[in-house]
Amino acid sequence: MKKIIILLFILFLGGCADYKELNDLAIVNTIGIDKKDNKYKICMEVLNTDEENGKNKIYYSTGKTINEAINKANNSSPKKIYGGHLDKIIVSKEILNDKKIDIVDSFFRLTEVKDEFDFFVTKDENACDTLKVLSKMPNNSSSKLLKNSKENRSTSSYTNIDIFLSNYLKKGIDPVIGVINIKDDEVFIDNIAITKNARIIKYLDEEESLGYNFIRNEIDKISIPIKYKNDYSTIKINNSTTKNKVIKKNNKYTVEINITIEAYLTEYNFDFDLNKNSSIKKIEKITEKEINKYLEKAIKLDSKSNYLGFKRMIYERYPKEKDYNYEIKKNIKVNLKRKGEIKNYIKEKK
Repeated sequence: MKKIIILLFILFLGGCADYKELNDLAIVNTIGIDKKDNKYKICMEVLNTDEENGKNKIYYSTGKTINEAINKANNSSPKKIYGGHLDKIIVSKEILNDKKIDIVDSFFRLTEVKDEFDFFVTKDENACDTLKVLSKMPNNSSSKLLKNSKENRSTSSYTNIDIFLSNYLKKGIDPVIGVINIKDDEVFIDNIAITKNARIIKYLDEEESLGYNFIRNEIDKISIPIKYKNDYSTIKINNSTTKNKVIKKNNKYTVEINITIEAYLTEYNFDFDLNKNSSIKKIEKITEKEINKYLEKAIKLDSKSNYLGFKRMIYERYPKEKDYNYEIKKNIKVNLKRKGEIKNYIKEKK
């Protein structure tokens, strides 16, 4: 990964944008990095500054090293490459897990690049194919799409490079990466990749990703199905708050996960009388059981990666301790609101 960083360092080594005319700069918005047939492939999306609604241009280059590929990209552009407005970097799994390079070290060497750009990894596609689809959108549309994807999907993670590097350097926690994918010529953030020593060890499925976001207090408004016997209903989570704490007793640690949820029904197919408080309580318990299933799936992976940050929580409170063995206790409380679709349903039944 060191070579990747050096490559990016050279790419953005040019002077500051404050001292150059906008038209003299090729402003890089997105970088994609792939590896195929033992060669590195760089693709850079350059913003179109000449036309208000024009499409952006992509520069491609390959090399035996990342440094060579970046130099070729610089030479192919008629304007000075400038990375001070870099918005995101997309890498393939092959790049992140390449033993010949150290991507973390590479990021540390970036100079003229802000430290808040977003960091994504691909799963099934390569990085440059993903960038190509993004580039077909009008200026800024891709960034808005990815932002909306995060805000509307609690099964993903939106990680900027500052957060990634910070968690990489901290004791007791491993960083996660948002997975970016293509489906039907559309780009979206899809679930989460977990790491160990900055190498991907697993792509989480939807339920594992939900479990991660519940534990890490990253749940936005989301609808989830709940099952009773052979019927399904849908719960809309309007607010979810997670407060984790560490308890030490008799030289043993307990990580307590406390989740409080406010929700309401959006689809109802159970044979309960919603006029009865006992029916509401029963639906709350069914929902708590469903969410607990997500947590259990995420916690099962805790032995493979410290991505949930439990050891970090213990270290922050007891930094001198060396033994960080712990057990996990979960408290989930769902409050089903008597409003909206529930009231409408009751009125229809009367």
